[in-house]
Amino acid sequence: WQDLRGGNVDIYVQRVTAVGTVAAGWPLTGLPVCTAPGHQYLGGAAYDDRDGVLISWADGRDSLATGYNIYAQRINRDAAASWTSNGVAVCVASGNQIDPVIAPAPFGGAILSWTDGRGADPDIYGQRLTAGGTPLWTPGGVGVAIVSGLQDHPTIVSDGAAGALVGWEDGRGPDLDIYMVRLDGTGAPAGGWNANGNFISLSPGDQSLPLAVTNGASGAIIVWTDLRADAGDIYAASVDSFGENVSGWTPYGTSISSAPGQQNHPTIVSDGAGGALIAWSDGRGADPDIYAYQVNANGSSTWPADGAPVCDAPGKQDHPTIVSDGANPIIAWVDDRLVTKPGRRNGDAGALAGRIPPGATPYSSLGTGSNIFAQRMGPGGNVDETIWPHNGILVSAAPGAQSAPRVVLGFDHSFFVSWADARDGVSSVYATRILSQGQVTPVIGVGAPVSATRSQILSAPSPNPSRGKVAVKFSLPVRSEVRAAVLGVDGRLVKTLVDGRDFPAGEGRLAWPGDTNAGTRAAAGIYYLRFSAGGQSETRRMVLVR
Repeated sequence: WQDLRGGNVDIYVQRVTAVGTVAAGWPLTGLPVCTAPGHQYLGGAAYDDRDGVLISWADGRDSLATGYNIYAQRINRDAAASWTSNGVAVCVASGNQIDPVIAPAPFGGAILSWTDGRGADPDIYGQRLTAGGTPLWTPGGVGVAIVSGLQDHPTIVSDGAAGALVGWEDGRGPDLDIYMVRLDGTGAPAGGWNANGNFISLSPGDQSLPLAVTNGASGAIIVWTDLRADAGDIYAASVDSFGENVSGWTPYGTSISSAPGQQNHPTIVSDGAGGALIAWSDGRGADPDIYAYQVNANGSSTWPADGAPVCDAPGKQDHPTIVSDGANPIIAWVDDRLVTKPGRRNGDAGALAGRIPPGATPYSSLGTGSNIFAQRMGPGGNVDETIWPHNGILVSAAPGAQSAPRVVLGFDHSFFVSWADARDGVSSVYATRILSQGQVTPVIGVGAPVSATRSQILSAPSPNPSRGKVAVKFSLPVRSEVRAAVLGVDGRLVKTLVDGRDFPAGEGRLAWPGDTNAGTRAAAGIYYLRFSAGGQSETRRMVLVR
């Protein structure tokens, strides 16, 4: 997690035992991964084949000289760092390198990918590290996708051999599309794959925010948010080791959910049989809900079309996270059904009586912030409501807001949930173990006050389309350095809105009056707002009419 105890944003980690206690030899408030000068913003983390964890981040220790760079570290089960103190430098090129993702390589190594700002517009680069943390490929990384336009938001999955599959959103065409490439052990495209990637979807409208998992055959299943038909649907594709569409899957993407309203924030996990389990936030109802879907190895499904409801309780449910113990997904999410608002009753309180975690606050004193809920789905998207209550089990009901949940599988069909928790007025990290029959074990604190990880929020531009001024709102979990710019469809810079301005935690607003850096009016057309803060970036599409 990201941690503010030292004044800057640092990276910490914690190990919890199978019975839900902090492991022996690990600091009770977390182990520092990187406390170098400047801010460090968490990217990705992954288990390796030697009982360790691989961690990547965007690092600001030299931000004044070279911008943000990419660093990584391996931590073993005994709380020891395997590589250089405060991390090994993966890429220290000019410009900002952000949004790193990481996957295990054979024999204790790692393969990383990131968004890279050394060129005229953002590109995708990659690097492989040995078990000792030494870079194997070209110093500074190999170019994964270096073409005109915006390449952003990489996702990575091991190919089960010496390489990895990297996917990203790509602006080389008129809209954002999804591309992917398989890199071999030398960093070159594997057989059947093109330099700069194979297209996965070239459908009209934007396809963005991809996430990938293995399909068990040195290929990958990749899911994304898709605007080909409306404000947002969920699509996925499966490709084999040679970059070909797997038989049974629709070219340009199989529809996971094309229901009315907006579907977004997809999360994905392998089902262990060549398919995948996918969950997302769904706007087909009055408030955002959580839905899920299983897609088999051949692209078919026995689940309801457009997904099965995981939670359709009153209020907003969002930011799901998913794990699987086979064909049955376990999903946790942020839920505000119990948040007290004027004129609104906490209608689920009675139904959930007796499910309050040990030591948690009674329902009568809830209402100060969002909570964490979880659900286990069964075959066909059904729920055994004799064990798991309708709309999920309450994981945390402490005062203050709980956010940014993460879920991992335990033993004997149990699972662990961790989250950022503001019960004490500052954000800390808490966790609990949930047993196979839905019993929530006592909640424990696993870290000191921190910043919630990867939780910045950027609104949709408004108005859109616009005849002039366009505004967006954003929310930051911690004080962050913000960069925002308007780009053309070809990736060229049109207007710099802010370049490294320091914004406090909380909500902010940016506006573009429809002009260029040269002081002229921007022509009518499609533009992209690129927003970066805290080592993360988001992109929004805008239409300017004259």
